[in-house]
Amino acid sequence: MSLENWCKAGWLHELEPDPAYIASMMKKAWRDLKLCQCVEDEDDGWCHSMAYAAILKAATVALAAKGYRTAGNSHHYRALKSLVFTIGIDQETVDKLDKHRKKRHITFYGTDGVVTKNDANYARIAATDILEKVHQWLLREHPELIAKT
Repeated sequence: MSLENWCKAGWLHELEPDPAYIASMMKKAWRDLKLCQCVEDEDDGWCHSMAYAAILKAATVALAAKGYRTAGNSHHYRALKSLVFTIGIDQETVDKLDKHRKKRHITFYGTDGVVTKNDANYARIAATDILEKVHQWLLREHPELIAKT
């Protein structure tokens, strides 16, 4: 599979990469990670959800830089899975992130106590790593999309 195949299947839509959108989403992703760090000693579920939100935004940025956005159902699933095709995250890591996507869904829409301290820590560390990787990838592969400050 490829992003082009995903587009043909209707899982993605093409879009024109927008530096302002990318800058805004990265800023929000870093904000979410900071919020995760603020609550990491108080609420594992909330920390996990905020770290997950940061990862999702970073994945969305990488897709946008490649000229795509998710379409239809399974937006979160597709955004996470796309990290293989955008910034080259290995499949094993993406599979772990998908398990955390499922835990986040259960916690967000229903049951408390599903997320452990280890889950929250993994999500926080993964978010930090992925945000850094997306930033470095943008600098290397798409410097024209990095807002000049």
